[in-house]
Amino acid sequence: MPSVPFKIDASDLTETLGLARFEEPFLVLEFQTQDAFTGTIYKTELKEVQIPVASLTDVGFRQHLFGARLTLRTDTAKELADIPGNKMGEITLKFARKHRDGARELADVLDYYLRHPELSWDDDRYTPLP
Repeated sequence: MPSVPFKIDASDLTETLGLARFEEPFLVLEFQTQDAFTGTIYKTELKEVQIPVASLTDVGFRQHLFGARLTLRTDTAKELADIPGNKMGEITLKFARKHRDGARELADVLDYYLRHPELSWDDDRYTPLP
C-alpha cells in the first residue's frame, strides 16, 4: 500500500507533516514537526511510530470539500504518546483533497482489520488485501 501524506495541527505555532502507510500488522506514521510560518526556523528530526493494528479501537473517516480526516483511537494512550497533537489515545490526521482517495483506502484497510479481529496474522484464513 502506498504512503499517504498527512498533516496534524498540534498547535498554532507548529505543524506536523508526515506520511502514513499500512505495513502488516502496523500502521506506520513518519512525521516531522516544524514552525508553521516558514518551516525553516524550527524543525525536529524525522520520527517513525508503529501503531499495532490490534491496539486500534476505532477508525473514523470523514470526507469534506477540501480534504479528509482520519481519526484513530487506541486502547492505551501510550501507543500515540510520541505523536504531536494526540489527545489521550486519539489522533486526527488531515489529508489534502488530492490525497482523499488514498486516505479512504487506508481507512478501509484499517477498518477491515478492526472488524475482523478473529483473523490472526498467522492464520491460514488470513489473506492480505491488494
